[in-house]
Amino acid sequence: MRTREELARVTRAVSMGEVAGSIAHEINQPLAAIVTNGEACLRWLSYPPDNGKASAIVRSIISDANRAGEVIRGIRALLTNGETRRELLDVNQVAQETIALLREHA
Repeated sequence: MRTREELARVTRAVSMGEVAGSIAHEINQPLAAIVTNGEACLRWLSYPPDNGKASAIVRSIISDANRAGEVIRGIRALLTNGETRRELLDVNQVAQETIALLREHA
């Protein structure tokens, strides 16, 4: 009996470690993009400022912050006992957003 309890505890600990690692990875990506884009914006605002590039990068920073928020909201929804929600997904739109994201950070 004690061995089963110990095995269950270790299994839960390993699972939680994997979940924590996944969460950290998912949140770290948009946060790193925010920092990188903020640094680029500061460079573009130096003399002489390039307002066009600075405006574009600020929009990207906002997008990255919203993406981090979406990850957190998704994690909260996953961990709550609320009702699950199903919705239709436009695969073409997902592919286009993924391509845009990859181009933005390439």
